[in-house]
Amino acid sequence: MKIADKIFNQPGLSLLFLTSLMLMVLNIPRAEAAGKVSITFDDGFASTFENALPVLKQHNLVGTVYVTSGFIGNRGFMNWDQVLKLKNTYGWEIGGHTVQHEELPELDSSGIANEVNDSLDTLRSLGLNTVSFASPFGAYDSRVLVEVLKRYHSHRGFWDRDDLNSPPYQRDVLMVQSVERGVSSATVKSWVDQAINEDKWLILVYHEVLPQEEHDPNFEYTNTIDELTEVVKYVKSSGIQAVTPNHTLRNQGNNLLENGSFNKGINQGWTVGDFDRVFIDGRNNGSYPSSRNSVTFEAGNTATHLFSENIAIQNSNTEYSFSVFVNTDNISRGEVGFYIDEYDSNDNWISGQWVGDVPPKKVTYYNFSYRPSSSRVKSFSWQTYTGDANDGRVFLDNYKVHK
Repeated sequence: MKIADKIFNQPGLSLLFLTSLMLMVLNIPRAEAAGKVSITFDDGFASTFENALPVLKQHNLVGTVYVTSGFIGNRGFMNWDQVLKLKNTYGWEIGGHTVQHEELPELDSSGIANEVNDSLDTLRSLGLNTVSFASPFGAYDSRVLVEVLKRYHSHRGFWDRDDLNSPPYQRDVLMVQSVERGVSSATVKSWVDQAINEDKWLILVYHEVLPQEEHDPNFEYTNTIDELTEVVKYVKSSGIQAVTPNHTLRNQGNNLLENGSFNKGINQGWTVGDFDRVFIDGRNNGSYPSSRNSVTFEAGNTATHLFSENIAIQNSNTEYSFSVFVNTDNISRGEVGFYIDEYDSNDNWISGQWVGDVPPKKVTYYNFSYRPSSSRVKSFSWQTYTGDANDGRVFLDNYKVHK
């Protein structure tokens, strides 16, 4: 029997797996597939540098490590020289993971801010341009997200496993899959297959990576070097894009809104319905990278609105992606919602498309996609509204439109 016959006659093997296996056997490079995968490691264990790094390096892949800054230099963890080498020599991304790995929702607001900010300040002082954060234990609430999203471009949990990530990516709560005790290599490979087949972004989370003889089967968050190697080989052979969160989330092109962060005030590029209720708040209630200014909607007895500048359309088949930071944690009723207003070549209004809302008690990036309704549409404006039921302040920041 030929080698190919032996391989393809095995039951229960996916076509993608079989194709990848044949390419490995025949040493044929595979063309880049759809989808993305990020290989991430939490806490900053010494094994990340000693055991995981060589495996990824051998296959020309880079990873991301979310370091707990107060652990670095302690027994069982990397030292700062190793952390810097991961970034500066091997091209890894370094993310934040607090100072002492506290369960953040159990702390008061001051404690949350200290854990989030002191860790980042340490990383920045070492020349690390850290922009990604992961909550210890995957524990977060609105107060945590408020602090994290002021200083970090993205937030990753741990128990958020409903699906893989789809564009436009929900960067306030990124979805993951944890590679831990009881998760087989076959399962991880199936996640890679899913990312390719559905053109989605898979984020894998590892902790300890140890030789088989040091592997503690009673510690849930550990894998052997052989297990990691098997997955890394499959990632490489599959042709999927292996990326870091920073690269994935920041590589979106130019923002079509000139003053989306309100650093030039509210009169530059924006039209306000009621200046008494829609105004700039300069008390650091916005989001990364410039959280000082945000726009505030004050509660009132009537609806009020904010309109962006008109954005010209060259091709009616173009799809646009939208993102805005929204904090409704200070209201218990009401909403903040969004429309797209379409205009013809003479700036006459054609239609208004409602694209959704954010309910009370949320801190999030609201994302949506839009495609012009017809070839008559030559420009559009992004409208934000609040109704007459809101009972507190809403903060919005970092409006972004990409095509």
